[in-house]
Amino acid sequence: MPRIVIIGAGLSGLATAHYLVKSLSAAGKEAEILLLEADTVPGGKMRTIRQDGFSMEWGPNGFLTNKPHGMELVKDLGLGDRLARSSDLARKRFILSGGVLHRLPRRRRRSSIAAALPSRPPADPVGTVRAGPARGRRRVAGGVRTAATRSRGAGETDRPDGHRDLAGDPDRMSLRSCFPVIHDLERKYGGLVRGMLGVRKERAKQGVKGEMSAGPGGVLMSFDHGVQALTDTLAGRLSEGCT
Repeated sequence: MPRIVIIGAGLSGLATAHYLVKSLSAAGKEAEILLLEADTVPGGKMRTIRQDGFSMEWGPNGFLTNKPHGMELVKDLGLGDRLARSSDLARKRFILSGGVLHRLPRRRRRSSIAAALPSRPPADPVGTVRAGPARGRRRVAGGVRTAATRSRGAGETDRPDGHRDLAGDPDRMSLRSCFPVIHDLERKYGGLVRGMLGVRKERAKQGVKGEMSAGPGGVLMSFDHGVQALTDTLAGRLSEGCT
């Protein structure tokens, strides 16, 4: 019997094992699946802490409905009735930085082009001026911080609200993975603003109305008991067939 080893029991590892078991079963084949995890519990960064009547997400706080693979996995696991849409009431956000809570400003509806420009005085005015010429280069480099510096100036990701969406290290996060639309615009047009202007022009020629957005889109969803419900369900399904 062949042995398949999966290193890491985060969401990717658990989902890989789940679909392997499903595919092997459909093909009438067998294999030993060894799922390795250094932590004491599966789930990786997807962990929900419930304390004193509150739920706190240790890592990701949900997923977007416009990502078909995520919704397919939820349906496959029978978790559709446990989905919980993000509340519009939860608009007050704070980040703890330097021992102080910083209130994040609410996002206002602006045109998609305006959204690509600084919405407040830049952390580094000189960096912002220098970022201008970079918008015209057909070069897509590295991580989220590099892209933010190109389009909005140096220091944007160093501010407390610069981490509001991803809550991670912008030097290590891939632009292509986190913001694929922005990555494609930079690659095709040489810059975010130039790309959005180009797409707007193309849409106008085709008679397409409405603003074009470089954001991820979709609706943010979680589960009735937090995102850990997804990894717990996957781990439970695999517990009898994987080590």
